[in-house]
Amino acid sequence: WRRWLTKETAWWESEGVSMLERLPEMEPAEVIAALTELVRHPLYRHQVAPMIVGLLDREAPELRSAALTALQRLGSARVAGALIEYLEDPNEEFSKQVHALLCALTDRTLPRQAMAWRVVLAS
Repeated sequence: WRRWLTKETAWWESEGVSMLERLPEMEPAEVIAALTELVRHPLYRHQVAPMIVGLLDREAPELRSAALTALQRLGSARVAGALIEYLEDPNEEFSKQVHALLCALTDRTLPRQAMAWRVVLAS
C-alpha cells in the first residue's frame, strides 16, 4: 500500500497538478485524454472532480460526455451540489445523464428537478 501511495503522490506532484491546471485551455481531444489519465489516479479525486465539473460548461458534446463519465468513475459526491444546475441544461439527454450521475453519487433517487435536489442536498 505504501508503495502505491508513494507512486500516486509522485505522479500527482510531477504530472497531475499541472495537467489539472491546463484542463480549461486544452482542446477537446486533449481534455478527453487528460481525463482518462486523471481517473487512473483516484487518490486525488476530490481535488480533480470540481475541475471536471467546470468542463461541463464547454460546448463540445463529446467532451461533456467524457467529463460525466470521468466524474462517475471518480465517484466524488462532493461535486453533487455543483451538478444540480446541469439538470436544467437545454439538452435533455445531457440532463438525463447528469441526473443519473447525481443518483449514483448520492445514492438517492429523486426526480430530475433541480429544486428537489437543492432541497435534499441542503438538508
